[in-house]
Amino acid sequence: MHGIAHSFIGKAIFALLPVSFLIGGMSGYLYGSNESFAAKVNGETISQQDFLNRYNQEFEARAQQEGESFLAKN
Repeated sequence: MHGIAHSFIGKAIFALLPVSFLIGGMSGYLYGSNESFAAKVNGETISQQDFLNRYNQEFEARAQQEGESFLAKN
C-alpha cells in the first residue's frame, strides 16, 4: 500500500479525487433547480419558510408534551 501511494498512478488518483468532488458539487449549482419550495403536495407548493415554521411548532409542542425524554432523543 505504501508503494502505491508514492507511484505516479497513486498520486494522480489522489490529485483527481478532490477535483471530482469539486465538479460534483458545482453541478448541483449549475444544473439544479432554482425553485425554492420544500415540497409539492397534490400540486400545492410548501415554501421552505412555511415548512420550517411548522416543523418548529411541532417540535416545541412535542418537547412540552414529553419533556426531557423528547429532548434527550434529539
